[in-house]
Amino acid sequence: MAMVVSQPAQLHAIRERPFLLKDEFAFCIQFTPRIIDAACFEGFLPMATEIEQDDSQRFALLLLKLHHERCLIRPISSMHVERNVRRSASRYYLSTNKAFDGIVAGCWYQHRDVCWLYPPLVTAFKQMALNRRQHITHIYSFELWKKVTDAESPTSPKPRSRKSMKKNHGSEEESDELEDREDWIEVVDPQESSTESPFMRHVQEGYELVAGEIGYVVGSVYTSLTGFALESGSGTVQLCAVGRYLESKGVEVWDLGMEISYKTRLGAKCISRESWLDLQGQYRMAKGTRSGEAPTISLDITGFIPASDVIYFGPYDVRRCDKEKPSLGQLNGDEIALSKKKQKLAAKLAAKTAKKNAEV
Repeated sequence: MAMVVSQPAQLHAIRERPFLLKDEFAFCIQFTPRIIDAACFEGFLPMATEIEQDDSQRFALLLLKLHHERCLIRPISSMHVERNVRRSASRYYLSTNKAFDGIVAGCWYQHRDVCWLYPPLVTAFKQMALNRRQHITHIYSFELWKKVTDAESPTSPKPRSRKSMKKNHGSEEESDELEDREDWIEVVDPQESSTESPFMRHVQEGYELVAGEIGYVVGSVYTSLTGFALESGSGTVQLCAVGRYLESKGVEVWDLGMEISYKTRLGAKCISRESWLDLQGQYRMAKGTRSGEAPTISLDITGFIPASDVIYFGPYDVRRCDKEKPSLGQLNGDEIALSKKKQKLAAKLAAKTAKKNAEV
């Protein structure tokens, strides 16, 4: 029989005695920020489903998933970044909390049959994002953009082929103010749109949205919930850029939910439910915070950061050779000055110095 919860104390009881949860899901009829905040803090992953009553009316249920096995990357510096990803990253830019609704629409378009971002859950996520200081769980959207060329119209719909979408980011699972951009984008209604309806392009400040994800941070643990990608390869670039950015901000654990092949290619490994709860318990309060306080780690990005710079600001030799330069976490999109050319020169200098030291 499925377990139904209505109070945060019940979630804590399950965490203390996980054998009480026979399968992976607990159910809740409330989509309140309070219960979702508590679920994330206790190690559950919030999702939603829709069921149909006898009178053909449909309503949504909150699903709180506690996996038998959790897929994660720790340390994040162990993430695999392939060479072709670094090359293709030069076309893209990363941001946070600029297109939350656009990502929801993209997820419905790409993962329509298995997408679980039903309106009550999306509303709760947006309330938590708007009132971040009231919650331990901080909701974020990460967006990947490309510049719109003069030859492209920024307002016309651009149909995309579903076959070209290679990323299945989370489809099987599944600044202190976040602007409401419903006047800017067309939110996909899963009940009224056909599976072949074109995706409405989302353009902002000369950049077009091509990939993104929704996730949350609790202490120094970041969890990816779900995402989408419209261009081949853009999903991998987005994931690698997010991973490097999380590392630069001091995130200790990157939780990816259930195991899927693209996650293991990034270097993710699976651990048991008990091991996950122990690990998450160690890092769910950021360093320097007391019990009950909000985590100190902020993932906000100012402006649009070149994805290639985010990826290159990972644990490369160049960062160790140039210690006086600020880390990515101290910069905004307008202040990143370490170009690829300088990185290559610094790397060559480091290799030359190491060779000389070896010959001595």
